[in-house]
Amino acid sequence: MVYEEWIDSIHEKDGINKDRERQMRYEVVSFMTSYGIFFKLPQVTIAKGITIFHQVSKQISFKKFDRILFGGVCVFLASKLDDHPKPIKEFIKAFDYMHTIHKKQMLKNVSNPHFEASYAEITEDGYKAYKIDSKKQADLEEKFTGTEIEILKMIGYDLVIELPYYHLENLKNSILGLDVNFFKTASTFLNDSMRTILCLYYEPRVIALAAVNLTSAYYNYKLPQLENHQEWFKVFGEDVGMDIIEEVSLQIMDIYKRFSFLGS
Repeated sequence: MVYEEWIDSIHEKDGINKDRERQMRYEVVSFMTSYGIFFKLPQVTIAKGITIFHQVSKQISFKKFDRILFGGVCVFLASKLDDHPKPIKEFIKAFDYMHTIHKKQMLKNVSNPHFEASYAEITEDGYKAYKIDSKKQADLEEKFTGTEIEILKMIGYDLVIELPYYHLENLKNSILGLDVNFFKTASTFLNDSMRTILCLYYEPRVIALAAVNLTSAYYNYKLPQLENHQEWFKVFGEDVGMDIIEEVSLQIMDIYKRFSFLGS
């Protein structure tokens, strides 16, 4: 995706200002993350689902589709893609359970445009006790399968998704000598970057390096040079410059400045 396409917002053209668009996107990503965690999906699988959602949401206004439903189906699709399948009935019951709680919280806080639903009350026992009638189950199953087909068409059936987590993982045995806590914090920055559409514009390796850059600043740790005396950020190739790493770092930091939350 070129820069002009990245900043061009179909949502803004449909009367949704950028701050509201950003908050709506955060809302969906929070739901998707909690939904994936409930099913104990790996973070990379959840991130694949979020990436698919971002690809879809660049093509159609939030006013014209059920973003929470699409988000749930994207997680469902990613779980199958990464070979973590569960019966669709389980996904649908959990979706309805979580969506019911989500809607109640959003209605109670409708006057707060920056409110984010909390999923702390979602429990295994609550899920088991939750009742969904057969008609609603059947209706949602039809919606899930129909939405899945629609999503696949919108992304051109392209399910090859490269994530920055893979590049971060490759640094574990590098000369940079980063410890477990460093990688944990860097992963948090990557998780939070998924709330934005950075993944559609910047290369995964660049986003991974931005997370390393932010983590080094967080711990006040000076990253060492490589064996050939090159700067650390050349670890994935000489064509990567510090300017683009700083650019992505600022984009990630903007998340915290705008909504004052700390990672997932």
